[in-house]
Amino acid sequence: RRGSIRFWRPGHCLSLTPQSDAPPSDGLARGEPTALIFDGGDRLIALDTQALRVWPHPPAREGIHSVTRTDVPGGVWTMFPAPIARASGGRSLFVARGARVLAWDPESPDHWSNLSLPPLARATHTDAVRDWEPPLAWRALAASQAGDRLYLLDQSGGVHALALEGTTAHRLDWDLPIEATGLALSPDGATLALGDRLGNVALVDTTRGTIRARLRPTAGESDGRVAALAFAPDGRTLAVGSLQGPVALWATDAPSAPLARLPGHRGLVTALAFAPEGRYLATGGTDNLVNVWDLECLRRELGKLGLAW
Repeated sequence: RRGSIRFWRPGHCLSLTPQSDAPPSDGLARGEPTALIFDGGDRLIALDTQALRVWPHPPAREGIHSVTRTDVPGGVWTMFPAPIARASGGRSLFVARGARVLAWDPESPDHWSNLSLPPLARATHTDAVRDWEPPLAWRALAASQAGDRLYLLDQSGGVHALALEGTTAHRLDWDLPIEATGLALSPDGATLALGDRLGNVALVDTTRGTIRARLRPTAGESDGRVAALAFAPDGRTLAVGSLQGPVALWATDAPSAPLARLPGHRGLVTALAFAPEGRYLATGGTDNLVNVWDLECLRRELGKLGLAW
């Protein structure tokens, strides 16, 4: 709430004391909803309702105030962090700003490109497909690493797949009978995971735009709607955060049952992130907690019980 950003290094620090603490930069209001993402290198990018800021990571104590700040066009206040996605190894970022989608290159920090979105198709309750204009605000987005595909989730649960040519987006003819609550794209861009209100997850083949598998909770074990999704760096494990707090780990090639269920949050899981090497999984929730799981240690301990994956 005081507007600072704290840095931890899981595996290198045995206490809960952050190894570095970046105070708020000029112009940052306290309590701003902020989205965080690494640029694929050594920089941390923070996006709030006013601006985008870049820190070196890990920030040196003597250089902790070294922050690059750039204003974002079309500021829109929201209760939740704005959707942000990385492409091209961090050379491009896509940001949803209200109904707009903007592209930003860290090498040209003062330049923003406004993507030209086509009329978007959405099936009605009569199964008729009609052109549908962008919503007041996008709920989520994901981008392929090559930066040639963009996936958007609207406020009504509609999923929109777009092919990009420069700053022009073309609609892909997908027919997905899903009202999604969250999405995530695998690192290789081949699979799009879509969560729904019942706790199910559909795995979509992005080449064909068809569902190739469904992850369904065991009867009586649904934790409510899917609120957050994240693929491990190797793409073989999917973390699914729920309304009730547990996080389920699924093998994407064996979706009959979750590999493990991680407790820890009281209420909605709002954020999931794997470390680049895949060993650690960080989870955040509305209980104001961040849990960091050592999956290698968890796998080893479960192996003693014959439950390792």
